[in-house]
Parts: sequence; structure tokens; C-alpha cells
Amino acid sequence: MLKRIITVLLTLPIFVFFVLKGGLFIFILTFFIATIGLYEFYEALKNKNIKSINWLGYLSTLLIIMGIHFKFQGLYFLSLLYITSLILLVLNLFSVKDHLVESAVTILGVIYVGIGFSHFLLLDQLGMPLLLFVPFLISWGTDTFAYFTGRFFGKRQLFPRVSPKKTIEGGIGGIIGSVLINYIFVYFFLKEILAVIIIISLLGSILSQIGDLIASKIKRTCHIKDFGNLLPGHGGVLDRFDSSLVTIPFVYYCVYIFMNLT
Repeated sequence: MLKRIITVLLTLPIFVFFVLKGGLFIFILTFFIATIGLYEFYEALKNKNIKSINWLGYLSTLLIIMGIHFKFQGLYFLSLLYITSLILLVLNLFSVKDHLVESAVTILGVIYVGIGFSHFLLLDQLGMPLLLFVPFLISWGTDTFAYFTGRFFGKRQLFPRVSPKKTIEGGIGGIIGSVLINYIFVYFFLKEILAVIIIISLLGSILSQIGDLIASKIKRTCHIKDFGNLLPGHGGVLDRFDSSLVTIPFVYYCVYIFMNLT
């Protein structure tokens, strides 16, 4: 626990600084987290003897993030994913061994990690800088409250086949914690969209726990405890941001739809 607290105290100010600076800083932060996260994803799958085509995954992720940063249109991203898939199939064509699984895993990593984190840039482009904190308050609030609620009141397992320590009581506590923390934050800083954020926090907390279970399933399948050790006490980037891969896109689409309907 002490390591977790020290890591948070050291990294949180850096994270807040980059978010508040916005623009190029968000681009750098997103690219850094996405690249490290993608590396951890590909490395984890090596334990299943699945070797992805890493360089193409990194390149595709970079081009996606650049496309969002420079506000390219939707056809750019559709074409990019198609070309990436085509390159993977051509590489498989000239390979002596069958690499279809490796190709599929490569593109899955780009979509799951690369595009997932890229929504952070899209969220920044909505013009409300403080909104960038909401998906993390959802995931971290859920995680913290679920942990303590589950520890003191947890009795019934939530998903024992994937994560035996998670409980239904903890999951409910996580939802309450997410709503409470975001209510306090939004009340003082984004009061104009308070009602919307409360609903987003409630549903986002559920998705956050699903995102955590997805990552747990991948780790269990790959026979690893953590995706990495970059963040002492937390593990790797994906260990810390696994829930955020779901909450960031969710918050973006919800707020985007709300802004275009009002």
C-alpha cells in the first residue's frame, strides 16, 4: 500500500500538469501511455507464444493519435485500419509459417489500447479541459471504493472465474464511490453539466469494472500477475489504466452526444 501511495504522489502532479496544459501536452501524454500500454499488451501475449508484429502496431497507433491531434476526418481512420490489416495479411502471405493469430492480435492491440487511449485527445477537443479528469475519477473512484467496501463487507463473489477477490458488495460500493467523487468534483468545476455527469458516473462505474475484468481475464489467460512494473505498487500502465480504456471513450461519446443535442 505504501508503494501505491508514493507512486500516486509522484505521478499525479505530472499527470495534472499535462492535462491542464492541454494541446501538445495531451498529445505527448496520450502517445506515451498508449505506446507503453501497447507494449505491455504485446509482451503479455508472448506468454501464450503469440508474437505480434509490434512495429506495425506502434506505427498504426502513432498515426491514429496524430490523425486525431490534427483533426483528420473519419475516412482517414477507416483507411488506416484497412491498410494496417492488409499489410498484416500480405506479411502472412510471404511468411513460411502461418501468422494469422499474430496478425489478429496485432490489430486487436491497436484497437483495444491504441484507439482506446486515443479518445483522450477527442475528449480534450470538446473544449472543457477539466472534463479530462472525469473518466479517471470514475475508474479510480470505483477501484478505491470497491476495494475497501469489498474488504470490509464483501461476501458474494462477483466473477470468481476471472477475479476471485472481487465481490458484489465491492462492485456496489464502487458505483457509489464513483458517483460521490464525481458529484463533488463536477459541483465545483463543471456544474453546468452536473446531472449528465452523475448519470455518466453511475453507468461509467459499471463499465469501469467490466474494463477491469477484461484486463484480469487477459492476465489470467497469459499467466501473469501484472502487465508490467513501471508503476511500483500498481504494476504497469495497463494495470493502472485498464478501466480507463473503457471509461474515456464512454465519457467522450456521452458528452459529445449531449452537447450536440442541446
